[in-house]
Amino acid sequence: MDGHMKQILRLHLYLWLGLLGLALSPVTLAASYKWTDSQGNVHYSQHPPQGKSYEKIKTPRHRPAKSAAPKPAASSSANSSSDADGKEISATGGEEVLKKERASNAEIRKKNCKQSKHNLNAFSTFRRIKEPDGTVRNITDKERAARKKQAEEGIREFCD
Repeated sequence: MDGHMKQILRLHLYLWLGLLGLALSPVTLAASYKWTDSQGNVHYSQHPPQGKSYEKIKTPRHRPAKSAAPKPAASSSANSSSDADGKEISATGGEEVLKKERASNAEIRKKNCKQSKHNLNAFSTFRRIKEPDGTVRNITDKERAARKKQAEEGIREFCD
């Protein structure tokens, strides 16, 4: 399997995991109850028992994550500021990290552009593909058109 297909599969995996997380999030917000039956066994459930005393369990709520971006300098020093822990943060250090990240992103975009162009050429020229298990098979016109469309979208997205 070529790199572009792995990226697409990985993207689909992340998409499905995200959707699963969104679908399950109301479940995690549901109330939980603890109660003891007549034999002394402790039970936990999302519904309170009928006719028995129970304890509602408080679940912790997640606080939003702190921003990773450095805060603007509020002190007399122009090149440093304090974070929530009182540690000094160099503003130039944040800029360096940002520059490295932008360079890394540019390199990834360049690789994705090259791979998308390669895929478009391959699906425009050839009708056979090699599967991950090593077998070679002919692809249908519909599958070929879909893969060409994916490659064209990749070119629009990653190529300048």
